[in-house]
Amino acid sequence: MHHIAIRCKASATQGMGHLVRQLHLGRSLSEAGNSVVYFIDDYRPAAETLDKSGFPYHIAGPGELFLRILAEPVDLAIIDQKDNDAEYIRNLRPRARKIASFEDLGDGRDLVDLLVDANLEESQWGNIDPRLRGLFGLPYVVLHPDFERYNRQPRSFPPTIRSALITMGGTDPKNLTVPLARSLLERKNCPALTALTGAGFRDWLALEKLQMSWGGLRALHNVPNMAEVLADHDVVFCSGGVTLHEAMAVGTPAFAINQVPHQEKKARYFEKLGAAVNLGMAEVWDAGKIGGILELKGERLESMSRIGKSLVDGKGLRRVADELRKLMT
Repeated sequence: MHHIAIRCKASATQGMGHLVRQLHLGRSLSEAGNSVVYFIDDYRPAAETLDKSGFPYHIAGPGELFLRILAEPVDLAIIDQKDNDAEYIRNLRPRARKIASFEDLGDGRDLVDLLVDANLEESQWGNIDPRLRGLFGLPYVVLHPDFERYNRQPRSFPPTIRSALITMGGTDPKNLTVPLARSLLERKNCPALTALTGAGFRDWLALEKLQMSWGGLRALHNVPNMAEVLADHDVVFCSGGVTLHEAMAVGTPAFAINQVPHQEKKARYFEKLGAAVNLGMAEVWDAGKIGGILELKGERLESMSRIGKSLVDGKGLRRVADELRKLMT
């Protein structure tokens, strides 16, 4: 049995995506007989999520507190918090036999044993220290195991859109859910609409009022079956983060309203490939485009679905977990 420490960010502004990804990996590594403990920031939704998971955890943010709490050396430290400097990794090294970092753009990434970055474009791979083991690109998108199964299932679409999902991540930091739902509901050709919120959603009162005013709106919260919910809808409005990858894996055409710049960059890339549509940044996105989206025909949706599934196959969890196990041997 190996001992594994996972340090990941989770907050109202940064969302829950880092923690969700590491929970998928933690379960896979735990099922292989390893001991896993988490270190998170002082953020209640993250703590509640870990309480439900059954994994032990410590509150270890901000800054160097993680290094002070990690008293006993571990076989593997997984760092999922972006932009780690070299000093941080050097100070971690005596406490961890191996270190893996996710989506790390700091100068500390050259000092880890494994760097995982599904968002890193091929043109950027040359900027990485050639001595560093790297897992780059879409084959290493870490998603729940359900997504691999749903990726294999065929999809078909009606002549026009009949159902739409809105989901803006675990926290919806830009409060997009309610105004976007209202924009859709006000259209005569609005399909059956579902608003899915996560553990850190805060705009409950406004969503409840909207649901009471419009009979065509269904609200879901913090579901355990994300792949199934996505697959049950013809299209999804989401941000350009984890949910965009999830939508592509199950073949649900996605329309991205982005909450941070790197999400828009990703959404633009997928738009060029025909797998998604980029609606811009949250502060300036054009609600006038909704009318055209709702008029899209089944042939276009089928094309987006097919391309998305070919780009994200849902096997990334298995690939990354296998590499982490090899790293510890």
